[in-house]
Amino acid sequence: MSIVADIKREKHAYDQHVARHGCSQLKRCPERASFWQKWMDAAKRWGTESDDDQRQRDHYLRNVKKAAA
Repeated sequence: MSIVADIKREKHAYDQHVARHGCSQLKRCPERASFWQKWMDAAKRWGTESDDDQRQRDHYLRNVKKAAA
């Protein structure tokens, strides 16, 4: 399953690792590569599963309620 929130979550995990570990494209880091792969896998699945529309609506409604509170 993959909605925009899933992709952003994986991107955030990648960014956090890079910031914490000081990785770069020039420095080999298997852990960074793993985070990158998870991010790209989530992006490839974007909108391809049958429950994605409902998950996107549910995610939106949860976050709208939080923002309104």
